[in-house]
Amino acid sequence: MIYLAQVICFDLLRLPPEERYEATKVLEEALENLISNELPLNIAFTSYTLEYLAENRRRILNIIKTSPPDILEILSTIPPEFQFLPLYGLRKVISLNKAKIRQLCEISPEGLYISASSITPSLVSALKREEYSYLVVHENAVNPSFKPFKIENTVGDSINAIGLNENLSLYIKLYLDDKILLNTMIDSSKELSGRAEDCSLLMYVLRETSWRGLSKILHVAKSLVENIGKLITLKDYLFIVPSSREKSIWAAENHADFPAELLLSIWNQVEFMETLLDLAERLGGSRTIVFKARSLVEEAVQILCNIDVYRDEVFVNQVNEILLKLDTAKRYLVSSLA
Repeated sequence: MIYLAQVICFDLLRLPPEERYEATKVLEEALENLISNELPLNIAFTSYTLEYLAENRRRILNIIKTSPPDILEILSTIPPEFQFLPLYGLRKVISLNKAKIRQLCEISPEGLYISASSITPSLVSALKREEYSYLVVHENAVNPSFKPFKIENTVGDSINAIGLNENLSLYIKLYLDDKILLNTMIDSSKELSGRAEDCSLLMYVLRETSWRGLSKILHVAKSLVENIGKLITLKDYLFIVPSSREKSIWAAENHADFPAELLLSIWNQVEFMETLLDLAERLGGSRTIVFKARSLVEEAVQILCNIDVYRDEVFVNQVNEILLKLDTAKRYLVSSLA
C-alpha cells in the first residue's frame, strides 16, 4: 500500500515582492478545493508568511481555522539558513513561529518541516524544549532510505522523523509539468514503492517558488487517490526505527555564500544581552530603564527571527537596525546601574 500526503512549504519571503500577493490567491483557491473535497494535506509556514497573510490575505487563516484537523495539518518551518544557529537562537525562532501559528491559526503545530542536510543536535534540542513531537525531513534523492527514523542529538534526546523521498515525488512533479502521462507516473511510483518499505509514504513537496503548480494539485490528488491508495496526514504515520544519523552543529558547507558567521555572531550578542539584563535586575538596576533595554532586545529578536536572508541590501539594513538596538540597550543597562 502506498500512502499519499502532500506538503506545501510556503515561505513568502523567498518570493519577489511582486509575486507574493498573487501566490496567496492561488494558495487560497487550492486550499478551498482540497479541503472541500476532503483531500488531506500538510502546509509548512514561516512566521513571516503568517504575518503577511494576516495583513493581506486573512481569509486563508479563516479557512485553516475552520478546517477539520484530519484534513489539514499545519507544520512549522524556518528558513534553511537559520537551522545552523546556536541553541538559543533556534529556540527563539522556533518558539516565535509556533506562537504565531497558535495565535493566527488557532492550532498548535506538533511538527517541523526541514531539509535532511540541516539536521543538527541543536535543532533537535530546540524542538524537544519547545515541545515538538516530530520532524518532517525532506531527503536528498541521490541515496534515499525512504523510511521514518528517529533522530538523536549529542545528549541522547531523540525526536520522531518522517523522511520525504524525492524519487517517488519526482514522478508527481513530472506529471504536474505535463512531462509524463498519469499511467506512467502511477506505474513508476508502484515500481519504486516495491523497493521501499511495505508501507511507503508518497510525497509531493511543493515549494513556494513553484506556487503556480497549486492549480493542478486537486486533479493530481484525486487521480492518485483513485489509482494508488489511501491518503493520510503525516501525524498518523509515525514509526520509529534505529538511526545512526548524526550531524555536527556547524555543518554549513552548503551555505558558503551566505554570511552565516555574521548571523551566528549576532545571535550570540543577543544571548549575551539577555544575560546582562538578568544580571542588571539582580543587581538592583532601575526597573524602568531595564524594561526599556529588554524591550529593545526583544525588538531585535523579532527582526532576527524574520530577517531577510535572500536580499543583501535588505539584510544589511536589518543587521544595522539590530546592532543599533542592542547597542542602545547596552547603554541603557549601564545607566540603570549608575
